[in-house]
Amino acid sequence: MTKETSSLPELTGFNFSSAAKMLGGNHELLLRLVLKFPKNHGRTAIEIAEALKEGDEELAYRLAHTLKSVSGTIGAEDVQKCASKLVIGLKNRIDITDELLEMETVLQDALHSIKQLE
Repeated sequence: MTKETSSLPELTGFNFSSAAKMLGGNHELLLRLVLKFPKNHGRTAIEIAEALKEGDEELAYRLAHTLKSVSGTIGAEDVQKCASKLVIGLKNRIDITDELLEMETVLQDALHSIKQLE
């Protein structure tokens, strides 16, 4: 996938077309960001749970918000939707146990999809 490439792969849970538009059509940058996602954000659900266990709600919120932003940038729509739920729950200080479980599943699905690009 290069900047000049007109076709993007189709991966479950991803909308590369809208992500490419957001990145000015730079498919090479999109691919780099997607391939870095597992290393940089693959454990975020666990990290949020750990932060909450330690009482660090600010860190948990920051992790969820970052995940929401990054997943939106790369077109990981399912991850972005779940991260949005976490952000809202953390902001409103409500129990997010179910949302964290859902996030872990959705993240694993996204990571599995990304492996198809490697």
